[in-house]
Amino acid sequence: MESCVGSAPWLVGGDFNVTAYAYESSNFVEDVSHCSMDMEEIQGCMGELGLDDHPFTGPLFTSSNKQECSYLARKLDRVLTNSAWNTVFPDSYVEFQAPGISDHSPGVVWLTKEAPVHRPKPFKFFNFWTTHPEFENVVRRSWDEPVEGNSMQVLFCKLKRLKSRLKDLNREHYADISKQVAVKRSQLESQQLLRTFELMM
Repeated sequence: MESCVGSAPWLVGGDFNVTAYAYESSNFVEDVSHCSMDMEEIQGCMGELGLDDHPFTGPLFTSSNKQECSYLARKLDRVLTNSAWNTVFPDSYVEFQAPGISDHSPGVVWLTKEAPVHRPKPFKFFNFWTTHPEFENVVRRSWDEPVEGNSMQVLFCKLKRLKSRLKDLNREHYADISKQVAVKRSQLESQQLLRTFELMM
């Protein structure tokens, strides 16, 4: 049957709020055949549009109720493509990542998967800095130091210097809290992925 989406490349992704196949749920029983009306509808829709799941890496189960006593994980998020997409973008790459604090795993799509490029980290201002008793003094001393140049040069140099002073404040009094948050988030995601893979075994 010819797809009604035509020959243009299609990519459809997001939370479909329903599994397409019985094995996409952590409570799946292998020797029990089950296909709900919702499953039949999404399978029929995918077939009518000529869409299939894009091959992906990462966890199969992309959503969970996060309840320890009645844990349930399912594949509710998916990325679908048609044959034209696969022809035009043969190197496209899909990865479902650990959900972190969310109930859903983010799905990341690249047209090509390239080696990571080093880029400078953006400056982040933490609101809790303002509660430190030395915050205003740090800002005032940095801003009051003279800078030569035109108005734009003065503003640029003062902001750049203040950024450095605030980073020092963060490092001295908060032990680089952004790094600690990143480490804890990484540990959380590792545990989530481990739990997902254990359910799939």
